[in-house]
Amino acid sequence: MNSRLSFTRRRAFTLVEMMVVVGMLAILMSLGVVNLLKTQQSARITSTVNQLAADLRGQQLKSMTGDTDGTGTISAHGLYIQPTSYTLIRGSSYSASDPANFTVNLESGLALSTSFPSPEVVFLAGSGELSGYTPGSDTFTLIDTASTASVTFQFNRYGVIISNY
Repeated sequence: MNSRLSFTRRRAFTLVEMMVVVGMLAILMSLGVVNLLKTQQSARITSTVNQLAADLRGQQLKSMTGDTDGTGTISAHGLYIQPTSYTLIRGSSYSASDPANFTVNLESGLALSTSFPSPEVVFLAGSGELSGYTPGSDTFTLIDTASTASVTFQFNRYGVIISNY
């Protein structure tokens, strides 16, 4: 027999089959990326909420125990809330020139808003109660501007923090 005339049939994938497989892989990968981004956003909010709650409790504890921060004077402690950061303060009001201030910047895409009459949340020395407590003006909110998710911190007059997280 002539070897040039014998044909062997080879099996292969067609272009349409390859395109279907590549399309399915693209869909699966995009779903995976979306889920990873949601997890990352959730972790970012969770870590910020935990840090903010710990800082609030720490400032209240300093007020209650009479921590002087090395000054020898017992004073109130609190937070000064700004849209993209908050500052840990000593005293009954915020002073930008106080070297004891410690500013915590929020991650990009996170913001704070408050219903307090002033941007300060101050815990009274000795008792830890909220200074100038006004019912109805006792919350601040952490907002994720990318997903519009938010966490609200509400206070009672004793400085107890209630969060919807």
